[in-house]
Amino acid sequence: MMGLTPRQIDALAIAEMIAMGEGFRAFHGAEDRPEEPDLDEFYRALAEARGG
Repeated sequence: MMGLTPRQIDALAIAEMIAMGEGFRAFHGAEDRPEEPDLDEFYRALAEARGG
């Protein structure tokens, strides 16, 4: 898990493990979500991707 040995992971408290997971997700952009397109935009993009 993120470069830790099994013994280091065993020594972690639950709160530490949760904090590490949250930091990992934040660092890798998991919280930066683009706005979702509305249904019309989605179907337009889908048709464009299919060549029509």
